Amino acid sequence: MTAAAPLARGLEGIVSHVTNLSDVDGTAGRLIIGGYDVHQLAGKVSFEEAAHLLWYGELPNRQQLDELCRHMAVARHLPSPILDVLGGPVRHASGMHALRMAAATLSVDEPDADNLSPDSNRRRAVRITARMPALVAHQQRLRL
Repeated sequence: MTAAAPLARGLEGIVSHVTNLSDVDGTAGRLIIGGYDVHQLAGKVSFEEAAHLLWYGELPNRQQLDELCRHMAVARHLPSPILDVLGGPVRHASGMHALRMAAATLSVDEPDADNLSPDSNRRRAVRITARMPALVAHQQRLRL
């Protein structure tokens, strides 16, 4: 008869992915993002600057930040298929259920959905990141 394997609870000790983007030191209570302690970033960089850090591995200079903000402003537009879903089945769903269903539509008009190159993934990240707040705001307006 063999001994039973020890029972592992939760995800302690489980590595799901290796990344250079961040490091969590739970014992010391530290979170490092893009080489910066989170306390160096919190309240000091904008949402767009933090996104640039995660996507490109560095904080943006003024020109890069302006360009990212322009791209996000254009990408914020919600096309008709997304608006149709928001006005239909999602309209009466509650909280996170509505957000989950609506978020699934954010890339419905993705022109190169099968292209998984880093550049295509960054364009997709900009579009989805820009649309999420617009989606939440639109959903809330519909519910009022």
